[in-house]
Amino acid sequence: MIKYNLDKKYTDVILPACAAVSCSEFESRFKKVDQRELLEVCRKNEIASIVGHYLAEHVGAGGLLPEWAEEVEQMAAKTGGYLKELSRVAGIFEIEGIALIGLKNCGIAANLIRIPALFPMGDVDVLVAREDFPRAHELLEAEGYELKAPNKYKKADFNEG
Repeated sequence: MIKYNLDKKYTDVILPACAAVSCSEFESRFKKVDQRELLEVCRKNEIASIVGHYLAEHVGAGGLLPEWAEEVEQMAAKTGGYLKELSRVAGIFEIEGIALIGLKNCGIAANLIRIPALFPMGDVDVLVAREDFPRAHELLEAEGYELKAPNKYKKADFNEG
């Protein structure tokens, strides 16, 4: 989701890079853009790791600020960590006969995306059968997870899970 309006000078670089298409004007467009400004715009829109990955393919890592590679590495570690933990918890649930389904981003990232940096994630959403919820909750607590309130206006409530 784009959070901030993107100036055409940025979209002229971002779109061809991420679409992995050859654009005869790409190099000249890229050279006209201040990389630090482009990086900041991408960070604000939470797409820096995606754009950084594809810019490295088009321009080569040597033509980019090192911060692009850092964005890619950080997101790969973050998303990879989420997916590793999801797999670990799914394994625990499987032993107990509890089916776990990854929803939204984690389901897509776990099953379709092979490069974790291309799929920024901020959390993991899962689904278990209502009848399995109490046991799943116990298992998660045994693993050190804590039930927390969704916001400052609500109390943490097991029954709302």
